[in-house]
Amino acid sequence: MPRGEHHADRPAHRVADHGGPFEPSFADIARDLFSRRRCHRPLARAADGCAGEAIKLHQVHTIARAERIGFGGGCTAAGSVLANNFDLRIAEERIRLAGSVVRMARAPLLPKVNGVVVPSLRKFGLYTMDGAGNIITDMEPGKLVPINLPDVLIGTQASWEADIWGKLKNRKKAALSRFYAGEQAKELLTTVLVAETATAYYDLLAYDQELRLLDETIRLQKQALEMVRVQKQTAVTNELAVQQFEVQLLDQEGLRTQVEQRITDTETLLNLLAGRYAREIPRDSAFFEAGSLPELQHGIPTRLLLERPDVRRARLELDASDAELEAARVAFLPTLTFTAGAGFQGYRMGILFRIPESIAYSLIAGLSAPLLNRNMLKGDYERTLAGRQE
Repeated sequence: MPRGEHHADRPAHRVADHGGPFEPSFADIARDLFSRRRCHRPLARAADGCAGEAIKLHQVHTIARAERIGFGGGCTAAGSVLANNFDLRIAEERIRLAGSVVRMARAPLLPKVNGVVVPSLRKFGLYTMDGAGNIITDMEPGKLVPINLPDVLIGTQASWEADIWGKLKNRKKAALSRFYAGEQAKELLTTVLVAETATAYYDLLAYDQELRLLDETIRLQKQALEMVRVQKQTAVTNELAVQQFEVQLLDQEGLRTQVEQRITDTETLLNLLAGRYAREIPRDSAFFEAGSLPELQHGIPTRLLLERPDVRRARLELDASDAELEAARVAFLPTLTFTAGAGFQGYRMGILFRIPESIAYSLIAGLSAPLLNRNMLKGDYERTLAGRQE
């Protein structure tokens, strides 16, 4: 395969098209990629109570990372790539989705409190204990309990599950790990996109140099052809030598056409990554005039491995699977719940807010455990176990 044809087959990231003004500087991108200093960035940690703030924090760290690798300042091309690429947008929405799951996982750890207004109308059978007792009982002085008894309750109801086995905490831990894994997936996409941009730009510079060499070769080949033709006219050489030089000239011109096509393909790829329509890519040939590449700080190989986003993501996914597996295991154990309510209750509005006569409250504690038909719990445990093994 000729050099550069892989660009046509390379799966480029999809980007949004826009027609606004855009002035890229790919030379700054590539030069800074080779000259950047190694910098350590801790993983963005979300506060337990605010996953949305963690998403904003992730966006700030992404911008800071882009500035460290040369995407800051006036380099609008890189900003367009990071802002308009569809894969990055999908990753960001997945982070938002994971943040919502974190909020949902936190909710069961706190008491659930609802305001209630419950109007009702009841009639007891006369041959029941309540009906027989009410028909001869005064609800107020000189006023029997009505056969059709209205009732109004205004107040609050609360319920809370005591996390005695750590089931709810493990679910919350799994949701947080999924959230951080989504963050690392976005980091991986950004890294791949940056690498594709830098590789394509330096391929473009190499093709430019190859095109210059071919132009110079073609110019010299034409001069040599003219000399051979003159020699043929003076009987110094024959027609075979002339045809040989013509074939060599045509071969060089064919190579030049191939290089021009590679340049067009590479510029198309860079414009696609930059989120714009096809146009010429400005480039800086000073890279080849420097004579040598800047020295890169490799650091410790093990640390480089730990800083890879895909490795971090895999570790976070494993932590999430462990937490989900533990939560599924303890779901078979008894659950302790508390239910409470308080408010005002009466059969008519005139006496509803009398204190203390109309005050009503309740407090109930319950311990429950699954005994029969535990297939749903077993299925959830087996599903979680299979996901962890995967």
